[in-house]
Amino acid sequence: MYSIEKDINIKSKFGKYIYKETIYILIASLVIFQITKKLFINELVGEIYAWLGFIITFILTLPSKANPKKNIFNSLNFFLKRNNKTVKTIDKIFTLKKKNKNRTVKNSTLNYIDFLKFTDDGYIFSKTNTFIEILEIEGANLNNLTKNSAQNLIKKNQEFYVSYTEDIKLIYLKYYSNFNEEKQNLIEKIENEKDNFKKEILISKLKEFELTEKRKKNVYYICIFAKDKEELEENINQLHFSFPLKLKNISQKNKEDIYFKLNNMNSEF
Repeated sequence: MYSIEKDINIKSKFGKYIYKETIYILIASLVIFQITKKLFINELVGEIYAWLGFIITFILTLPSKANPKKNIFNSLNFFLKRNNKTVKTIDKIFTLKKKNKNRTVKNSTLNYIDFLKFTDDGYIFSKTNTFIEILEIEGANLNNLTKNSAQNLIKKNQEFYVSYTEDIKLIYLKYYSNFNEEKQNLIEKIENEKDNFKKEILISKLKEFELTEKRKKNVYYICIFAKDKEELEENINQLHFSFPLKLKNISQKNKEDIYFKLNNMNSEF
């Protein structure tokens, strides 16, 4: 329906599991095992060694079930290099401290995140001396656009990623809506409203907010990075001008929630 550029990083594939690079690895391993088998005095042992090594190499190049888009070798490598220490989420730390005041938690997400502080302008300053800003992306429904408008939006999106050379990071989060302020205002109006008909309408609106809060919504953010404040503000202005979708500023509290969720993925948000 729409013209979209194809992914230039797609790997050449032979069959369901074999990639072009896998063929090269298998050929190289076969040559190596055929050469090194001559080190064995017993010819039969050498042949077993060569073919067993080739079979193991082939198995290691197969896609990993535990880690999609990675092969078994890469998955094993990640497993061996993993952090064996128990890391507690930030909310679990405070819970443990309340239960046992003398208990200390040696490892927490605070030891691993790069967040350092918020600047006076509301920007994030990281441990790597990087300035970061987070903006919310307001989506566009392609079904509500004409074909030409949708095609122009897609083209503008492609042009942005070609022209913008600085680092960015797209974030997708799914969390519950919060209408506490709106609900509180409605409750006050309901209490002061004397007309029963209007009161029923307000109650209906209150129930609508409560129902919406039970459903999670999708929210998209973009992180902007820079070496200093001046460069960050230049990057922000450039994104407001060239990014295909409208960008919206968010509060410091919202940024704190995003950082918390990104570093405490098993916690409620």
